[in-house]
Amino acid sequence: MTAEVESILSQTKVTDETKHFIRSLVSALLMGHRPREVLSKVDRAALRELKAEKHFFIVPANKGLSLVILDRTAYLQKAKGLLEDRQSYVPCATIHIKTLVNEINATFLAFGKLGSNIIGLPTHSENTGHGIVPILWPY
Repeated sequence: MTAEVESILSQTKVTDETKHFIRSLVSALLMGHRPREVLSKVDRAALRELKAEKHFFIVPANKGLSLVILDRTAYLQKAKGLLEDRQSYVPCATIHIKTLVNEINATFLAFGKLGSNIIGLPTHSENTGHGIVPILWPY
């Protein structure tokens, strides 16, 4: 939708202020649009019953508002078969995480030797599970 509006705006001869105003209106309308319910009450109840059963996977389809209901064992066998296909996926011989962590630590050590202070490291209670993001401040 926004690409269509941009296409139309690029073809018109209006001021930049007007274009900005139109963009803000379209953006506000799109953000305020609430999706409506597609399924009836009966369909929602049936879907809830299917979700309660453990031998089905219910996943969203790639396009649209559709759902795909899959048999769990067939789905897991298909996924396992795809992962074991050596032409598509090759297992890693080593774990690269340790190497990356060592490189990052060496970089921080080098910054420290150059006189940079690392500030902004959260304490354990501030760590929200998103990882620690240090802030480097050169002096």
